[in-house]
Amino acid sequence: MSTPSSGISSNETLTNSININTAEMKLPLWQANLWFLVLWGMMFFDIVDRFALAACLPYIKKAYTLTDTQAGFLNSMFALSVAILSVPVSMIAYKWSRRKILAIMVAVWSIASWGTGLAKGYLSLCWARFSVGCGEAGYAPIAYSFVSYWYPQKMRGLMLGFLQVANQIASTVGLMLCGWIAYTYGWQSCFGILSIPGLILAVLGWFMPDFKNKVYAQVDKIEQTDTAKPKVGMKEAWAYTLGTPSVIAALLMTGFVLIASTAVSIWGVTLCTRTFGMDVKQAATFIGFVGLVSIVLPIFMGKIADQLITKRKDGRLIASIISGCGFLLAALVFTKDCIYSKDLVVAFISYVFLKGFLIAATANSAAIINDVVPPHYRTISNSLIPISNQGIGGMTGPLLCGILSDKFGINLAFMYVIAIGFALQILATLVCKMFLTRDLEKMERVGVFSLERE
Repeated sequence: MSTPSSGISSNETLTNSININTAEMKLPLWQANLWFLVLWGMMFFDIVDRFALAACLPYIKKAYTLTDTQAGFLNSMFALSVAILSVPVSMIAYKWSRRKILAIMVAVWSIASWGTGLAKGYLSLCWARFSVGCGEAGYAPIAYSFVSYWYPQKMRGLMLGFLQVANQIASTVGLMLCGWIAYTYGWQSCFGILSIPGLILAVLGWFMPDFKNKVYAQVDKIEQTDTAKPKVGMKEAWAYTLGTPSVIAALLMTGFVLIASTAVSIWGVTLCTRTFGMDVKQAATFIGFVGLVSIVLPIFMGKIADQLITKRKDGRLIASIISGCGFLLAALVFTKDCIYSKDLVVAFISYVFLKGFLIAATANSAAIINDVVPPHYRTISNSLIPISNQGIGGMTGPLLCGILSDKFGINLAFMYVIAIGFALQILATLVCKMFLTRDLEKMERVGVFSLERE
């Protein structure tokens, strides 16, 4: 099959191909890596803004006299706004500009994070966390899409793993930093300071490489295979996404993993203060070092998944099952240690594997979605990832953990929530396996696209 001539130079063309060795957007590697670092920084401060709440939670609980259930509901407010707004924001990005929406979203969540420190009561605190979610609603779909354009399929798992490492480092270094600021200067100071880097990155995001949305209407520039010539409008994007069963299954996979992951992230500091007698600064530091050590696992599992897909089409699913079994086993060891021996060395090692495998499973699910959807539809399909992550995981994980903690204690609550997330993730993985090969073959039959860079 020949690539249609478009009069566009090679470094300004986005091409969809079954060749897993070729990037769809022909950027020089140094440019792709440079813009990836900007995306990485956005992800880093996104997560720091989000999980500053976890570092400050003991202080916030004391300031507003909250129960564990009320404290868990704060993250549910954030998750609710992400779930509600992710699709509308992504649709605007699809029709207008991905890079501009990305920049605006980063600015909005940075300003809203500052508002968290200005909250005067529980209701205003809930509203502030809801507003942070409003800003973050459009970030992830666009970020995942950009990574999938800039790098070939054989590197997709690795680079999404690197992107998720920002999650790990931010939720750890961020906890350490915010725990220190809260301990030294008061918890309100954290949120104002964190808004500054986000606003700087928002300016940079305005200039990211993208392709022109007007090309969606240039159907005559698409060279099709033996299938009917595809259309590239909003209606077709939704039809393709919702008509691909492995996309739906992968969305459920990531949502179910987030039930465990968000509960672990939000309640980690609180668990350490109650179980090991640490103060907030010590607990945040402990969780911080856990995350720093565990960053190797998402990268390693992403590389494993990329290697597996060169040998079998369901390679990423095998990696997902490995990650699921890994975080369940680590959770069992961690919970047993917390209840019985309270050995900090065992707790540290098991927590490292728990956090690492949870993040690896999340990145792998996003890679599956981008593998089975053509590049021009990915902003829409990726918009469903935050809905699944926050609508299923973010809204239920911390709240469920808080409810179970009020009844059974924080240690058993941890184990119960992680076991629920694992069982549901494995079930969704098996469903995805039933359809993945067929959906990959459908994607390969779509054809070759030539889209002009913006």
